[in-house]
Formats: sequence, structure tokens, C-alpha cells
Amino acid sequence: MFWARCGLVFIVINLPGFLNSVNTTYKREADYTLDDSFWNDETPAGEVERLLRMYQQNEELVRNIGAHFYQIIYPVQLRHHEKMGISTREAGIPRFPQKGTYGDGSYSSGRSRSRTGKHFHRTSLLIKAFNHKFRLDLELNTQLLAPNLLQKDYLADGAQQVSKQEIEHCYYHGTVKDYPGASAAFHTCNGVSGVIHLGNETFVIHPFYGGDMSKHPHVIFEARTKASKGCANSGSLEWGSKSRRQKHVMGLTDIITNRYKRDVREVAKYIETAIFIDKAMFDKRNGSTRAEVVHDIIQVANIADLYFRTLNTRVSVVYIETWQGGNQILIDKNTDISRVLLNFNDYKTRNRFQISHDTAQLLTGESFSGGESGIAVPDTMCSQKSVGISVDLNSYEPHLLAGTMAHMIGHNIGMSHDDGRTECRCHDWHGCIMAQSIVGLENVQPYKFSECSKSDYIGAFKDGKDVCLLNKPNELEVRRLCGNRVIDEGEQCDCGTIEECQNLDPCCDPITCKLTREAECASGPCCKNCRLQPRGSICREAANECDLPEVCTGDVGHCPLDVYKKNGHICADGEGVCFNGICPALNLQCEQIWGYGGVAADKQCFEQFNSKGSINGHCGTEASGHFVKCEPENVRCGLLQCQEGSKQPAIDGIDTQYSRTIISIKGKEYECK
Repeated sequence: MFWARCGLVFIVINLPGFLNSVNTTYKREADYTLDDSFWNDETPAGEVERLLRMYQQNEELVRNIGAHFYQIIYPVQLRHHEKMGISTREAGIPRFPQKGTYGDGSYSSGRSRSRTGKHFHRTSLLIKAFNHKFRLDLELNTQLLAPNLLQKDYLADGAQQVSKQEIEHCYYHGTVKDYPGASAAFHTCNGVSGVIHLGNETFVIHPFYGGDMSKHPHVIFEARTKASKGCANSGSLEWGSKSRRQKHVMGLTDIITNRYKRDVREVAKYIETAIFIDKAMFDKRNGSTRAEVVHDIIQVANIADLYFRTLNTRVSVVYIETWQGGNQILIDKNTDISRVLLNFNDYKTRNRFQISHDTAQLLTGESFSGGESGIAVPDTMCSQKSVGISVDLNSYEPHLLAGTMAHMIGHNIGMSHDDGRTECRCHDWHGCIMAQSIVGLENVQPYKFSECSKSDYIGAFKDGKDVCLLNKPNELEVRRLCGNRVIDEGEQCDCGTIEECQNLDPCCDPITCKLTREAECASGPCCKNCRLQPRGSICREAANECDLPEVCTGDVGHCPLDVYKKNGHICADGEGVCFNGICPALNLQCEQIWGYGGVAADKQCFEQFNSKGSINGHCGTEASGHFVKCEPENVRCGLLQCQEGSKQPAIDGIDTQYSRTIISIKGKEYECK
């Protein structure tokens, strides 16, 4: 392992703030001491230089770090006290892959495919960096990706691609062992990428492109942005939001009061977020596929969710729209950012999205002439005008965009800037998320909300606002599978993909798996042209004399469960009795087995064999395996005895071991088989 900065000049530095905190010695019950064999990794000679020469992506990564000191590291995964490779997939990827590299065909495809295997719900990463050893305890962020997340992409020719393909979920939140208050947000689809907030410092980790996945090089650096951009929201930006929201929240204050009598701080809240990605975001990531860009943006949402967790609030992504082929609104660096916000709001209003969402956020790679990093419509959460714009300052520091997006969502919620309010403070010296400058003191991005922001948030709930945040999206582990053509819990219908539904079932909304507005039903024998059949209409005829017909209830489209006559009901003109909906008449059974002419044997055969309780005649078996004798009145209910018909059974595949016996009683012979 070695220290480096741009140009790979090797140096050694000490970071302030680490020496005291690293001596913390408290331990949890499950913790144990890791010897040097877990941490010591040899750096392959010349590997980093080779990867820098071979892959332009690595040169760009190092160049965009700028003058920051960085270090090449080799993260290790720790599970069940064992050292592993860095892949967190449960299946489909070998534990210690010897072949394949990050960025070649064997692994890069993983970023563009749907989720074919789950990732570990919990895991730990060991990272040696800046003369210290960090153990990150990570847990899969199951709230991040909402059920039925819909994606739309605008292509260069203007065509649209709509997909509900499941996104590979590899997004984690975590803590740093022995560093109280430290937090982290990572994604592990290809290598380890994420941020660590450790006291007054933020560290960013990225994987190098290329390299052996079993021992993969990563770069870690301390983030200190030089950006001086601020929020465009000011007193001159006035939307009259309170009067517009009054109609929306009318009558809901009582609901809040009645349902949540305890402090609203204790109630979990969920921000269902629609994300729009403009063309400049793709241009800044030249060479990245759409799937890679989407993964990067979901990581931005993952980091923003980390910040909102301190407010008992979660960010859940419900919709992603990419403008890879061209922007759907006018976005130009010479255009005032407030005009772009109006354009975005108009676009969202014109395109009435079927996906329910609480806020819509446009992420842009464009730099505006005014120098703003974002803008949002304040105090509009749960309304059509809950929108915001965030500028991507540096694609290699995703926490900057995440902090800006959290700031804009904060405005939507009802949070004001902290500036000018002396009572506002954070526990960290580098500022709060809702500061007008967004970027904090010493060029360190803040990642906590102030007491003022928390008060604004709670005040909005007490005023009956933000009530839509009380809707809980299903967690990933119990998510419904809308589109799998199976009606799962919570669904009214499921006709498959969007294309399949257009042709097969106009009654069902393929996105929500709910009935369309005009439909009473979607499918089933009691549903015709999206309308319920009248009560009493026969939907299933009786199959035989022991079965009963089923009729529509007039309430649902499907036919009631199959019912039949009570067991023991006489059938077949007295030759049989009903059993579980069929009439097992002896003559019919014998004909099925022995072919044409086969009939039930005479009563004497049943009495001769079934009353003995042997392999040739019985009324079932006991738990011990012994055969049960038939009572005299039940001899015809035991083992089937037939006569006549073919010499051998006529049913294909039947056991060929059968018996045929001729018995003589009072001079008369009876065939029993």
C-alpha cells in the first residue's frame, strides 16, 4: 500500500482528528479482534500505473480529484469471520473470482442487467486508509427502491422506452466501528463506491476501472469542494404556495391529530421521489451507459436518504426519467435557473404521470451563468408543484449533488434557509444542509439538518401539510411484483408488461396493477368488457352428477371456488356414492382399468378378499402399515375387484403386478381381479 497524489508522487500525511478517535475501545458483544492477516494486502507491483495507462476513465478520476491527496486501497469484505472478495451478491458470482476484471465484459454487464440475484442484507468492509483501519458495518437500504419503480428513457430520435425492469439493488447504509456518529452510504454493484462522513471530514471511495476483481484497487480521498455556488431560492421567489395548498389539506388536519396523537417526530415518513436526469448529466459521464448513469443517480438518492434518516424520514425512488437523447425542456447555461424551474414544472404538469409521487427533482449537469447550485418551489410537498432542480458540481463527489437535492426537497417540505436565524445550529462546525450557501465552512459539505429545519418540518405537519409522507412504500423484501401476471397481495389485476396489457387487458393499469378508472373488473368468467356479470350468472357448469354449478356473485370478476355435493350422496343409479366431487362407480372404474367389457366383480369377491385385510383386499392401512379389514357393510368400499374386460390393464404405465383369481362358492365360479 502507498500514498499518492496526482502524478503518483508518493508522500505520507497525517490527518487531524484521527488520532484521538481511533483509540475508542468500546466493543459490541459480537465484535472480535481482527489480526493482521485480515488487513495486510500486498499491492501488485506496477498495477496502479498499468491501470492508469490502460484506461482513460482512471486518468479522469485522478484528474478530477484535483489537488486532493488520495490513496490507493484494496477493500476486503468480512462475513462470518472470513475474509472475502468485494462482491456482495449472494449467488451467481464466485467468492474469490480469479478471472474477469472490473470494466471488462465479465463484470461490466452486471451494471446494465436487471437484478438476477440478491445482495447480502448485511455485510462488513475492511478499509485501510490514512494510517488507520476502518470497519464499515453495512445494511442493505431496502426502503430506497419503491415497488414497481418505473423508468422512461427518451432516445435521440424522440422515441420513448418505458421499462419496469427491476434494478439491481446493491445500495447500503452503514456505520464505522469505533467511530460514534460516523455514517456511510455505499453501492457495490461493481466494486465499492460511496462516501463516509466521519466527524468533520468526508471521504469518497471509487473503484478503478479494470483490474482483477479478487483484489481490486480503489481510490479514497478527502472531499473538499472548491465550489462557491448557492441556492437560488430567495425572498423574490414567491409562489403563493400556502393558499394553493389549502384546498389540498382541507380536512386533513383532524386526520393527523386523530391518527398520530403522539409526537409526529416518532412517526416514520416517506418521500416518494421522481427523478429526472437531463442530457448534460450523460455528457459529463462520457462513455457511461444509461444503466451506469442510473446507478450513479440512485447512489445520489441513497446518500440523500442517509441525511433524511436523522428526521425519521426516508427517500424512496418511485420514478426515473432520463433525457439521454435530448432534453425535454429548454435548459441552457444562459437561461435563468428560475425559468428552467418553471419549464420543468410545466413539463411535469402537462405529462400527467400515472406514478404517484410526493416530489419531482431534476438533476442537471448544466452550469448556470448565475452560479446557482439549485432551486425549488417552497412549501409545496404533496402538491403538483413540488419540484426542484439540483446542479451536479462534480460527478466524482456524489455527496455534493445529494446534499443539494436534500436541500431542495427541504424547501418543498417547508424548510427555510438557516441564514439570519441565530437559533439555528448543527452539532458540526461546517454548517447545516439548509444554509443558503449549501457548501459549508472550510469547503466541507454539511450533512445534517439544523434544529430550525427540524422545527420547520414538524410545523408543516402540525399545519396539516406534508400528509402524503405518511404513506409507506413496501420494503424491498416484501415488494409486490406488478407485471409478473400473478395477482399478488395489494393488486387488483396483473396483465403483464405494458405492451401485453395494451393487447390483452384494457381493464388493468399495467403500472399500478389497479383497475382503470372506468373498469369494474379486469378478468375472469364473471367479467366481460370490464363490466361485472349479473349476480346468479353461471360461470362454471357442473362437471358431473356429484358436482355443483358455480354462479357469479356480482361483486368480483372471478368465479367462486369449486364446490360439490356432500360426500356419501348416492350416484350412478345407486351403484356409487359421491366422493370429493366425483362419482367413483365401480363399473366405470373397472372399465377404465380393464377396457371395454370390464365391470365390477360379484359381491362374493369383495367379501372373500376385502374382509381379510391383506394385500389382495383391504380397506386401507394403519399407521403401522398393517392392512385394515373391511366391515361387512363396507366391503365394496375397499380394494377394487373387477371381472371380464381385457386380459391386462388397459391404462398405460399402470403397475403390471396384478392378480386374477377364480374362486368357487357352492359350485359357482367367480372371477376376481
